[in-house]
Amino acid sequence: MLEAAATRSGAQATALADHHGLLVGGAGHACDLEQLAALGTHRARLGPDPAPSDELLEAFTCGEDLYASPLGLGRDVYYLISLGARVRRHRDIEAGLLRILASS
Repeated sequence: MLEAAATRSGAQATALADHHGLLVGGAGHACDLEQLAALGTHRARLGPDPAPSDELLEAFTCGEDLYASPLGLGRDVYYLISLGARVRRHRDIEAGLLRILASS
């Protein structure tokens, strides 16, 4: 599902992280998905405009845009993170992830 979302949106990579920033799932070979999950979760908590001096973020993304947004999956909050383009159709992704998590 995350691979399809990345392809559909033109993102280089996507990751789903838990509230601790740990990788739950991901797709893409452009980067370290575990690091993408951790940095994306941090970014989501900071808001859309992190401090310009965030050298770690800039070094990791190589100037590409990093998008991160919370997803409410039942009682839990996860973060959908993408590199290079914003993932579209969040509600469809939330619904699919809820089905996947309910079956496991």
